[in-house]
Amino acid sequence: MDALERVRLLGTIAILGWVDDDFLNAAREGKRLWQKTEELFEIQYSMFQDAVAVLDPTFQLTAEEEVIARASSVPGMRNVDNRIAVWFLKWERFALSCGLPNPYEPWVSIWEHGGAFSVEHGQFVDIYNQQRFPLGGLVVRRA
Repeated sequence: MDALERVRLLGTIAILGWVDDDFLNAAREGKRLWQKTEELFEIQYSMFQDAVAVLDPTFQLTAEEEVIARASSVPGMRNVDNRIAVWFLKWERFALSCGLPNPYEPWVSIWEHGGAFSVEHGQFVDIYNQQRFPLGGLVVRRA
């Protein structure tokens, strides 16, 4: 499925079948991909910031894509908003990153499977399953 369609469907359906460990593993993968992205492009950015804007501050989605991504709504989104959907889509559309592992993919997958996450102070990420039960978290600050 195209990235734009995935973003468009966020919050409208939940793909069932994930167990608690799947949500935690996806979060760990999100942290791993963030670190890999920084290494690959020799950049530094906060995990919940726009990596493409660091690579090319002038790159923008089309007006239609921006509207669709910003309109995405996921029930239970806690202090993390649809900017991740925008960044996920930008990564897929940007020439230098298109086809590379998307550092926002695991977070979108958590939402697609009915889970949620929250970010505190840009350093701590709490992960929740479909029932919004807290499963654990990650520390993402730099040493």
